[in-house]
Amino acid sequence: MGALVTAADYLRAQRLRERFRREVDALLERVDLLVFPGQMTPALRFEDFPMSGLAPASMRYTAPWNLLGLPAVVVPCGVSREGLPVSIQIVGRAFDDATVLRLARAYERATDWHTRRPDPTRWRL
Repeated sequence: MGALVTAADYLRAQRLRERFRREVDALLERVDLLVFPGQMTPALRFEDFPMSGLAPASMRYTAPWNLLGLPAVVVPCGVSREGLPVSIQIVGRAFDDATVLRLARAYERATDWHTRRPDPTRWRL
């Protein structure tokens, strides 16, 4: 697929990424961490996860931080009506993985979501 990207498109994308990086860095100068949904939907059942091709659209919530090289962690924060896990994502400043992981661990200590297992008898098929 890379052969379909022109040099001009690639350079535009790099400039856009750098602009996005500056905006996120400016935001992270005012706050210690960012917290977002981990995905737009509950976790996928194993049977529903695509084994080839592109990743599910629900994974787009993690892509910006991968693109910018920022540390991020996703932790469970509840369950859907169907009993499937839902999550939050904690994002930090570049090279500040320790702060991201400290908040994730503090959240885990304050809740028990990370110890719960989905009940497959509640899943809609």
